[in-house]
Amino acid sequence: MPKQLTLTPEQLQATILEDAVESTIITGLKAYGYWVDHSSAKSFKPGENGKGYGATKGISDLFVSHPAYPIAAWAHVEVKRPVGGRLSKAQGLRFRDGRMYCVQSWEEALWAIAHFEAEVCLWKGPATREWRRIGSPVPAEGRCLPRG
Repeated sequence: MPKQLTLTPEQLQATILEDAVESTIITGLKAYGYWVDHSSAKSFKPGENGKGYGATKGISDLFVSHPAYPIAAWAHVEVKRPVGGRLSKAQGLRFRDGRMYCVQSWEEALWAIAHFEAEVCLWKGPATREWRRIGSPVPAEGRCLPRG
């Protein structure tokens, strides 16, 4: 009989890739009526000079809005894998300046959008209601937004 492979929850988390987290977030937010634009590398063709993807360094993965948001209001959300995901230097600057959220799960994305709605839009939308419904805890300070 073959040996059964068992993984701890931590080891299982380490196998989750950023694309899977991003896909879950996009699908979930769209189901709640949000507009989600993404800047991930797979959506770009090489620039005119054949180098790079044409995206600005440090730009976040997702831009999230809702028809009820004020005009031109978009939450900037950077998605990282649950284990081992790190911000680039350019992303770190935007994160530390409070210009984007950094999330590693669907629950953190809900919290980030709920925070954006409360702070910027002065509105409690579908993400706010879903985050409260599932009872997910507030992310640790410095986790999705910089400390302070």
